Amino acid sequence: MTVRSALGLVLVVVFLGACGGGRQSLKGEATPATRAQTCTASQLIASVGWQGATGGTVLGPVDFTNTGKSPCRLQGYLSISLEAHGAALPVTVSRIGAVQVGRESTAASANPAAVTLPAAARNRAAIFVRWSNWCGAPPESLTLEVVLTHGGTLRAESQGSLQLASCEASTAPSTFEEGPVQIPPS
Repeated sequence: MTVRSALGLVLVVVFLGACGGGRQSLKGEATPATRAQTCTASQLIASVGWQGATGGTVLGPVDFTNTGKSPCRLQGYLSISLEAHGAALPVTVSRIGAVQVGRESTAASANPAAVTLPAAARNRAAIFVRWSNWCGAPPESLTLEVVLTHGGTLRAESQGSLQLASCEASTAPSTFEEGPVQIPPS
């Protein structure tokens, strides 16, 4: 190997290292995590889109969009509460590995991978939630409060018409299930 070809190989290796080994998306899409810092509330906006489902259950994604100037990373399960008029609703929150959304199943592992959100991108990461058996008075509005692992709290107001889980068993608790952060199905 000549000095010139060795120098060329070193430059290629340095270039690939600086570009993340070619793993970062050129389209600004959410990708499996690279070396980005953990997302903070000041970098993200959250929105929730409820969809009706069978059996009185309401489900949908809580979407996260990075509005910051640098990529950031979300991983695992986030702490979530469901609120109406500033007070937490009495629901039993549990974590699940997969949620059925339409014909798509969002499978997840016990140790979910991190997701990197590019800066100022329209693409998203999401957690999928499912709410069942609401027997309380219907609130005028709903808010999801999401506590990030590092860096604050986000609030996502329900968008569009308010959908509530229906009362299936008045003596049973209302349940709210959440999946891990993931790249949503397209």
